Amino acid sequence: TYAGANTTYNVTLTVTSAAGCSNSVTLPVTFANPVAALTYSPTNPDVINPTVQFTNASSNATTYDWDFGGLGGSTQTNPSFNFPNVPNTYVITLIAYAGNCSDTTSALITINDVMIYTVPNVFSPDNDGVNDAFQVYTENAESISVTIVNRWGEFMKELNGLTETWDGTFNG
Repeated sequence: TYAGANTTYNVTLTVTSAAGCSNSVTLPVTFANPVAALTYSPTNPDVINPTVQFTNASSNATTYDWDFGGLGGSTQTNPSFNFPNVPNTYVITLIAYAGNCSDTTSALITINDVMIYTVPNVFSPDNDGVNDAFQVYTENAESISVTIVNRWGEFMKELNGLTETWDGTFNG
């Protein structure tokens, strides 16, 4: 039994035959504790693309145990995980093993919300009930400011609310 990790010991094996002949060999044996480490990509996952690829950067380890925030796990060296497409933060844990020794590391993965907006390029303010008003449609926006200009860059209208529309009139 050797005490201490991350240490090299010279170990000698001597073999003696029944006839009394012997030979020896001495080799270094190193005991190294595992060091758990990880990286991941993308670094800012979002609700549109919630799949994260993990890269195991551990050293001196032979087996691994991943926990993806209580949503699942893996024993793969470099797993990927598809998180739910809702904004949330998860604690990811990697345990790296080398025999009976282990080391643990954790990382926070935040699945970010995404602001989506749609800007129409035409509308038909002819009171037929179809596309009669110009409006910028958004998801997850807190506010919006839109300046409408004509083809010569002259100011026509400013919209300052998430639901504000423009019916195409200018100066009455």
